[in-house]
Amino acid sequence: MSSKLNFFAVFVLKAALTFAEELQAAEPQVDSKIPGSENQTGPVSGTPFEFKMENYKTEFLIVLGIFIYLQAYFYGSSQNVKILRKIEPYIKEVLAEQFTEVGDGKVLFEADSPSDILFWASGRRNCKALQGHIQLKTRQDLIGLANDFLASNDEQVSLEIILDNAKVPDFIFGVVQKSKAKMLSKDRFDIEAFTKQVSHEKLDQKFVALTETNDTVESIIVNSGLCEYIDNKNGLLTSVVISDQPETKPDRLDFSKTKRLLATIKLPKTGDLKGYALFKETVGFVLHLVDFISNSITLRSETVKKLQKAREGAYRDLVRREEKRKQEELSKALAEKKKIEAESIQRLPVDQRRKAEEKLKAKQNKKSRNRVVRS
Repeated sequence: MSSKLNFFAVFVLKAALTFAEELQAAEPQVDSKIPGSENQTGPVSGTPFEFKMENYKTEFLIVLGIFIYLQAYFYGSSQNVKILRKIEPYIKEVLAEQFTEVGDGKVLFEADSPSDILFWASGRRNCKALQGHIQLKTRQDLIGLANDFLASNDEQVSLEIILDNAKVPDFIFGVVQKSKAKMLSKDRFDIEAFTKQVSHEKLDQKFVALTETNDTVESIIVNSGLCEYIDNKNGLLTSVVISDQPETKPDRLDFSKTKRLLATIKLPKTGDLKGYALFKETVGFVLHLVDFISNSITLRSETVKKLQKAREGAYRDLVRREEKRKQEELSKALAEKKKIEAESIQRLPVDQRRKAEEKLKAKQNKKSRNRVVRS
């Protein structure tokens, strides 16, 4: 917002400067034909300044544009505030029942912008924390609102839940809309590297499962009740992804291994009481899913070995890079050691230096012979 206001401030400044220049140009000029006028210090009669609107069309349009923009900003922001006030009690009630700490204890929502709202909670079994992101339409920005309309962007809540690594098995599973599966695979390393698309009779035809093992498909889709909530016609849940791998491929082997559940939920239409009730129920189901995968998902031993092998293959290049890095560090340390030994020998008296050099040479020759014998 500040950058856009700065943009308009520049226009206003330019308009003011232009207006000042034109006023200065319109000041009465001294008539050199009038005797003594060049020495006159008081006011001189001349052509009076006449304000004409047609001379300031550009400046008028700039001011009008600023006025319209500010009106749209404050009106759009107020509309988003109304939506937040409608859904806040439902989110707060569910989180208060499930977590010991919700927000800062007083305020739940933290506005990153009028259309991006954040919230968080912690203190619950089977997970470490919940981070929420409400994405509303950019009603305060006319250009952004037009983009939302053309792209058919839904207003939604994203829930990212940090799972308990010790209770959740190592696996990747997701259910997303078919139209977005390809883009998700392109954007996320874990989805592209480990999963494949599968259909299921209990899933809505517009959704597809992403999995690396069939051990989890039936259990999560049917037994957890996921198929009842991820329904294109009646449900608000639009995607669920559970993963033990990072979204972006790391460049080192010692990357942070955090298991996450990411869910997106559409916001109900304003004033739809049944929709609000379903929204609250869906948020509660996502937290139920956390408990389900923590307590009810078990993988066969052969499946565990298969998934582990897949992960080793995906990071084989990192293993080679790590080995190379360690070898380079070892070579550097050995070179530094030799340098220090050589410098210490040079500081010795001549007779001691000769003995030390002979001893060092004998040591190096012995190492060379040992290498030849081993080879």
